Amino acid sequence: MAKRFTDTQKWEDDWYMNLSNDFKLLYQYILDKCDAVGVWKPNRRLAEFHVGNEIDWNQFMLEMDDRLDTTKKGYWWLTKFVEFQYGTLDEGSGSKPIQSYIKLLKKHEVWEDYRKGINSLKEKEKVKVKDKEKVKEKKGDELTPYRDFYFPEFAQARESDNKSAVQGYFRFVGMIFNTEDYPNALNKPAFHILKIPNQMKFTDYLKLSSEAKRRGVNIIDLLNSMINNRKYAEGKQSLYLTLLNWVKKEPVKGTNL
Repeated sequence: MAKRFTDTQKWEDDWYMNLSNDFKLLYQYILDKCDAVGVWKPNRRLAEFHVGNEIDWNQFMLEMDDRLDTTKKGYWWLTKFVEFQYGTLDEGSGSKPIQSYIKLLKKHEVWEDYRKGINSLKEKEKVKVKDKEKVKEKKGDELTPYRDFYFPEFAQARESDNKSAVQGYFRFVGMIFNTEDYPNALNKPAFHILKIPNQMKFTDYLKLSSEAKRRGVNIIDLLNSMINNRKYAEGKQSLYLTLLNWVKKEPVKGTNL
């Protein structure tokens, strides 16, 4: 079962608010049923069954505007899906999941369209930067550099067969970011943890989880302590090593060690 990010700000988005309820539900259905790069093979009868009504498909495509394109095979492609789920894909990346997404985009023959879309976004960003007044008015997204670290890690996690660990990792990171699914006690991102130079890789989380299990330690309890008390993160260089040291203070279950 695929786990994907959802945009909690869509409910305030004028475009989304103006969609009919049927179109909202259809859009969410396609988001769930598309493949790893946002491509959906239309099954209109099944989609209408789940929506519960007949759909004016031509009107839906018009209202989707540049959010939807069609491939040469007639499949539907959600053009903003990849950027939202994984960040910008780089052909030079050594990440196997990232390379698999690029390969799939090329298979659907939309890789060049994706690249053009990314370059267009970059050009728009350059214009914004040149406009000093707009830059002053615009409040920067402080979470961007931290998301850039975790996007590839989430991609790698999704390839793992250890679904329990994947869910645990998503919860762990989600609490740090204070996501809708995994809120923390601060009710805001724990920047004092995010600012630790070496964040938690998925591979490190697997090792931490294994050691914590041996010693009967709940990782989430440790994370909550760090979230609620800034001093536990002060001066730390590695989130993984910090928590691992805490875990190792507990004896291995069934021993006096």
